[in-house]
Amino acid sequence: MYTQCVLASMLCNFIVGSYIQMESDTERAKLLGNTDTLKRASASVGRAQAISGQTDEIAVNILEDLDDQKTSLLRTRNKVSFDLVIPGMS
Repeated sequence: MYTQCVLASMLCNFIVGSYIQMESDTERAKLLGNTDTLKRASASVGRAQAISGQTDEIAVNILEDLDDQKTSLLRTRNKVSFDLVIPGMS
């Protein structure tokens, strides 16, 4: 009888231990999956930041070009206005 109790106890401990191990393995798999997801998300954020930086650089160049064009147009307008006020004095 004692041997049966010991065996039953050992079997119970084995089953519980196996169940705990399975839960641990499941949790580990979830953790590894979440880690992979986090790595992919971080890489995606890095790419988005790089694109954002490139976009900012392009925007600055466009604004500089527009400012140059504005300056040129204002000079041309002033020259045309001056020529209309004082013909032949250019």
